[in-house]
Amino acid sequence: MAIALDRRISANLNYTVSSDVMNACIQQAGIKHVITSRKFMDKMDFKLNAEIIYLEDFKDKPTAADKAIGFLQSYVLPARVLEAQLGLKRIKNDDVLTVIFTSGSTGQPKGVMLTYGNIASNVMAIDQVVHLRDTDVLIGILPFFHSFGYTVTVWGVASLDIAGAYHYSPLDARQIGKLAAKQKATLLLTTPTFLRTYLRRCEPDDFKTLDVVVCGAEKLPKDLADEFEKKFRRAAHRRLRHQPSFRRSSRSTSRPAARSTTFSQIARKARWGEQCPA
Repeated sequence: MAIALDRRISANLNYTVSSDVMNACIQQAGIKHVITSRKFMDKMDFKLNAEIIYLEDFKDKPTAADKAIGFLQSYVLPARVLEAQLGLKRIKNDDVLTVIFTSGSTGQPKGVMLTYGNIASNVMAIDQVVHLRDTDVLIGILPFFHSFGYTVTVWGVASLDIAGAYHYSPLDARQIGKLAAKQKATLLLTTPTFLRTYLRRCEPDDFKTLDVVVCGAEKLPKDLADEFEKKFRRAAHRRLRHQPSFRRSSRSTSRPAARSTTFSQIARKARWGEQCPA
């Protein structure tokens, strides 16, 4: 986000691949610096062809004056003044914001350039579909190197009037359940694969405050949606209906009727498997 505010292009690298694949992505995108942490690099043991910048090295550099200025800029200074200072008004919709790499299932991962307009249109679509409230809390578990995680859990929380609570691994089901319960999560974005893990390892009360569950990246089976609804909606005393187009959707959402909007293209009552507009 800081890189975007500095009008630079970022690329979130997939840390589940080998060093060779990651270096191929680095070369393809012309990446010169990789920002990470020493603890992470010690654990992963990557050998990267780029200058490594460790976040720990910056921890003690901000002075008390720097922090005070940052506070005033965040909470006192008008947004239009900050925009002028940062030169954000010079940004155009078709300027590249980030590079997201494909999974590499058909060969080497390919870099896809996403513009400010691409991300902004998807963020606006979130509010149109879900009808967000200022009391909403999104659980951010999807990796930022995935378009779903980058668009929604990074820029959705930053741009819309909602809160976010994050956990570094979508596989850590028990901790995610505890985080959702503690933060009274209302929004969960995940994949069917992870949804199965939460179904097995989370307690019903962990997700009792959820209003909306959105699944993407792969087809959501109806029986999985049924099981998840049965276990966790019982705790929340809510019921949802199923939509016939369930199996045709690659992105499925569950939302209560109170979330319905007046937009004609999406004004339908809550159903599991409801397809989100592109």
